[in-house]
Amino acid sequence: MVRVQGNKDTVLANFIYVIKEILQLPIFWLVISILLLCTALIFFNYKAIVMSLLTVAFWSLSITPLGSSLFLGSLGLINNRADVCVRKDVNSLILMPGGLSWRPTIDGGQLSDWSITRADRALEILRVKHNTQVILPGGLGRGQYSEAELLKKYIQSKLDISNVLIGKKSKNTFENLETLMPMISKDKPYFLVTSYWHMPRAKSVADKLSIITCPVVTKIEIDWSLIPSYEAHWHSKAALHEWIGLVWYKVKGKN
Repeated sequence: MVRVQGNKDTVLANFIYVIKEILQLPIFWLVISILLLCTALIFFNYKAIVMSLLTVAFWSLSITPLGSSLFLGSLGLINNRADVCVRKDVNSLILMPGGLSWRPTIDGGQLSDWSITRADRALEILRVKHNTQVILPGGLGRGQYSEAELLKKYIQSKLDISNVLIGKKSKNTFENLETLMPMISKDKPYFLVTSYWHMPRAKSVADKLSIITCPVVTKIEIDWSLIPSYEAHWHSKAALHEWIGLVWYKVKGKN
């Protein structure tokens, strides 16, 4: 009986996994949009046709590198703060984690491309300001290492630096900074390093927590390709996540 139950659980888990994978496919939502458009055309509902056409256009663009670049870039447009910190009195750096890679690894943990890009941006500062302290929010963990531990290993593999502090585990932008409060001073400025599209939310949370920050963002990149890709789909989802996050944090009073 236990084996039967186990088999049922396995089948259910596999079914849920397959459904999740289908929902992640770049083409899935485009197909749904086209079906909605066909339905609207059959019943000739003008408003439904217009909305369906806009939806098809949105999803068609969102699965292309150009579309995802534009969606992420739209967040950069509202970031009216300088992307290079010009203050001379900053000697501590907060590096925001950018997630773990979806690629499977033996120990269950590998930095995402976004995390590596942010870390490389931080390294540019650390090579110039050698005595800068590095503060890493704990972030998420999958397997043996957390995001902060992986970032620490990556930075130390590129540069001989020992003054690295790691915060408690955290699962979102607000918690990333909130859990650092016992480790930082409200009287001193900090470099705040993150992606250009993530800075609006990160900076607003830092301001809410009264953390004095000097923003440093990654380079804005535009990919002009119109060939659909899985990566572009994820980038568009990240842009949507950030826009929703900005609104949600505003509603919850977190920024």
